Amino acid sequence: QIDDLVRELKTNPDSRRLMVSAWNVGELDQMVLPPCHYGFQLYTKQVDGKRYISLMWNQRSVDTFLGLPFNIASYGLLLHIIANEVDMIPDELIGNLGDTHLYSNHIEQAKEQISRESFDLPILKTNAKIDGICCNTPDDFVLEGYQYHPTIKAPLSN
Repeated sequence: QIDDLVRELKTNPDSRRLMVSAWNVGELDQMVLPPCHYGFQLYTKQVDGKRYISLMWNQRSVDTFLGLPFNIASYGLLLHIIANEVDMIPDELIGNLGDTHLYSNHIEQAKEQISRESFDLPILKTNAKIDGICCNTPDDFVLEGYQYHPTIKAPLSN
C-alpha cells in the first residue's frame, strides 16, 4: 500500500484516493484488539509553486493519556517521511478520533500532566534525502530543541 501511495503522490498528487488501510478484516479474530488507528489519507495542495502535503488519520478508539501522544508523534513522523520521499512540504496533521476516553486509572497522571509547564515544540530535521521510504533509520532524523519532563507511569488499560 505504501509503495502505491508514494507512486500515486509522485504521478497524481491531487488524487482523492491517497489512502492506506490498517484494518485487516480477515485477521480480526486473531488479534487481541483490533487496531485503534485503522487508516490514513493524504491531501496535497499547491501554493505559489510549492506542493504541500497533509495527513489525516482515523482512530476508532483513543486512549487519551497513553496512546494519543504516541499516535500524534508517529503520524507526524510519517507525514515528514512521506513528504521527504515525494519532495513536498509537510503541512497539516489531522486526527479523526472516535471513542476518545481517559481511563479512570489514568486520572491522577493526567492531572499531573496538565499541571506541567509547556515547552516550545521541537523542530524535526531530516539529515538527508532518503532513497526510498522504507530505508529510513533513526539516524536520519534529529529533533532540535526537544525538552521533556520526567516520565509519568500509568498502567495499560483495555
